[in-house]
Formats: sequence, C-alpha cells, structure tokens
Amino acid sequence: MKSEYSQPKRYIQNGLKIYSSGTLHHQKNSVRGFLYKRPQKEKFFQLQTHYKRYFVVTNKQSFIQMQEQPVTKIYKQIKRKDIVCIQKISQNSANFGSDIPWKFSFELNTTERIFELFAPTVEERDLWVNGLHRILNIPVNDIGFVPMQMSTKQDIEFSDDFLMTDGNVSHVIDNTVIKKEVKLETVEEEKRQDTNLSAERPVSGSQVEKKDEG
Repeated sequence: MKSEYSQPKRYIQNGLKIYSSGTLHHQKNSVRGFLYKRPQKEKFFQLQTHYKRYFVVTNKQSFIQMQEQPVTKIYKQIKRKDIVCIQKISQNSANFGSDIPWKFSFELNTTERIFELFAPTVEERDLWVNGLHRILNIPVNDIGFVPMQMSTKQDIEFSDDFLMTDGNVSHVIDNTVIKKEVKLETVEEEKRQDTNLSAERPVSGSQVEKKDEG
C-alpha cells in the first residue's frame, strides 16, 4: 500500500465489499491504512507537529495496532478495553488552514490520552469511524454522525463490481439515485406525451371503415 491518497477502487471479492485506495483498505472484518496524528504534547523545541502512521484493525485482535509503515514492526497497541469512544468527528470544512496535510479528523478517546487522527477525505474518515465502530464495537459519541452503510452499485442500477458508500457521504450515492429518478421520470413523461398524442391524432378514413366493419 502506498502512503499517498489515490483514486479508490470499489469492488466485491469473495462476497466481501472492498474499498481500496493508496491510503486505506476497508472491508467488513478489517480496516488498515494511513492516518496523520498529532503528538500527545507539542513541545516548544518540537519540529514536527504531526506524524503519518499506519493503523490496523481486524476482528481477530482486540486492539488497534500502530506502526510507521506496513512492513515495519508494531510499536504501539491501543487495547480495546482502554478505548472510551470516538468523538469530535469533523465536518467537511473542518481543519482547513491547519498545519495537517489531511483535513478530515476524528478523535479516539482512551483512558491514557486522546488520539487526534486525520484522513485525506471525508469518505475515508467515515470508513475509519465506521470500521472501528463495527469491528471493535467502539461507541461513537457524536450526535451529528450517521453510521455509514456500504452497498453495491448493483443495488441501484449497475453491475456488482463497483462499491458505493452512503451515510455521511450520501451525496456520492444520491447523485446516482437522482440521475436514475430523473431518467425514470423522463421516460414516464415521454410515455404520457405519446399517449396524449395518440388520443389527439385524427383517425383516417380507412381506419374508420375497418373499425365499423368490426
């Protein structure tokens, strides 16, 4: 996996709905990828105010593992029993103008500290929150957040090799639904117009004679 965001792919593999980009791999039982985090305390002489870290969450372990890169050793484990909740989930415009390269944040509140984490897009931020909530059953303490559901584009109109997400990024799926509804409305309107034209169209003499003969 790369550490820079790239256009995501959405597909189904072995019955599982997959989201995969350069910074995140998300499916039902695991979430792994990169997030920026702020240090626990910013010191006067500290040059860096943020760090990029690789996080792994699976249903086979009761902790979140943190490492510098996918191939490096785990240097931090955040145990599930120490996690209080997910909170302060940013809206689309939050954190712009800050020194963090990625702007869509959420906080992981633990008994030891609060981890302030940043994703490259609102969609990936929501996928992280949704995955942590689903896999480790971490409460989400933010009344403005709607848990994301994952559905195939086939559920709307197209083939099952494409994955759409809704929830806090419902505009992604709504655009497709709106297009479909507009298309259906257009077809129905065309049918109504054809019916009206047929009713108003004058009947020829031969057609009248055949009708009388019947």
